Amino acid sequence: MKNIAMGTRLPLGRLMLTNRHRSRFAFWLLAAVLSAGAVAVCALAYGQQAKPVSDAQASSADDELKAYEAASRENDFAKRAAMLLDFVEKYPKSKLLQKIDYEYMKKLDKDEYNAYRSARREADTAKRAAMLLDFIQKYPKSTLMMKADYELIKPLEDEYNDFDAARQEPDFAKRAPLLIEFLQKYPQSALTQNAAFEYMQMLTESSQSKQYELLESLAGKWLKIHPNDKTTLGFVAEAANKLQKFEKSGEILETIYRIEPSPTLAREIYTCYQKTENTAKQAEWAQTLLKIPEFENDYMLRYEFVMRYSRENNLPKAAEFAQLTLRSAGLAQKQDEKSEEQIRKVRRACHHVIGSNLMEKGNYAGAIAAFKEAIKAERYAEGYYRIGACLDQQKQVEDAMLYYAMAELVDGESGSKAKARLETLYKVLHNNTLIGIDKVYQKAKDALAQPSL
Repeated sequence: MKNIAMGTRLPLGRLMLTNRHRSRFAFWLLAAVLSAGAVAVCALAYGQQAKPVSDAQASSADDELKAYEAASRENDFAKRAAMLLDFVEKYPKSKLLQKIDYEYMKKLDKDEYNAYRSARREADTAKRAAMLLDFIQKYPKSTLMMKADYELIKPLEDEYNDFDAARQEPDFAKRAPLLIEFLQKYPQSALTQNAAFEYMQMLTESSQSKQYELLESLAGKWLKIHPNDKTTLGFVAEAANKLQKFEKSGEILETIYRIEPSPTLAREIYTCYQKTENTAKQAEWAQTLLKIPEFENDYMLRYEFVMRYSRENNLPKAAEFAQLTLRSAGLAQKQDEKSEEQIRKVRRACHHVIGSNLMEKGNYAGAIAAFKEAIKAERYAEGYYRIGACLDQQKQVEDAMLYYAMAELVDGESGSKAKARLETLYKVLHNNTLIGIDKVYQKAKDALAQPSL
């Protein structure tokens, strides 16, 4: 017999021990580690007299023999090799190891066998089924799978098939109900997250392709089973806004705001309601914005209400927001020239509104002060005219004529009425003539040459 230590294969059923070896000592029979799917094997032969065997030992030996015979009778090569490898691992000291042809087992694909064995050894039934399904998908031609394995994965296979059928539907309008039906049919499925991901992908692609009617429909369906999903709510709000359903967009954004409030979102809600006729909601969210520190220097937010109340001829409210606007503009940081020009115009308009409100109340002194601040921000004919009118009401005729003249020289829509009032006052003081009125205009020119006027 050739030396075992040299790695020579022992032919099937040909391992024999001589009397000399049996009588001198008991020894371990070790096989080298098998590469590419082989396993370490050891066989222990005893030369001593056999000891009495207990019932438990007899039962174990019987199981051992049945396992070996089952593997030997298996006709499929891959299954037989796998069963033999399992036998070697389970009974490393079995005398039956002497009968195994290890070169035969080397032909088994190592990765395939290890993947199958890992799946079979998983204690959790659901996980084992999933692993076996992954295995058969990776190794579709494998013959290692047993009948029991297929019975275990059958329900899971149906589940995967249903998911694949839904996922592969090209029409989004049809895919959406299929995915929702899948989730309702398999609420405990390990594919729940996959189905949710597929649905979110549909929403994202619909948004990117600007299919807003489809996006609104798909997102609405998803909201019925996930009513507080912020991402889906965002898609609904986006679709509604693009479809000019501003009221709906605002309502959806309000839902998101209740879940996770933010200054930016509050501004978006207000912007939505600005595009509707819902003045109550506009006022509600305006008040919300005014209380948020991040918007304390947002003068245009406040100026929007100055313009609104001015259009409605509600001067007291317009003046109230004008004051708020001026305070906010004072907090705004200096920016580029265009922004500075905007601030100047806003300041002029706000002071004009404040002056007009005071003038209407008969507070001519306060009105004059406000109008002077307005023309300081930006010269305009109406501002000079209003100052002239206030002075006129106070019977300060000389000063009134001066401001009427400046209004005419600055021109604008107020130039003609300023000229008419100037001439009326001048005639009253000069025997119904305009002789010397040029002096008033010269004085007005000199006054306009001064930066403060």
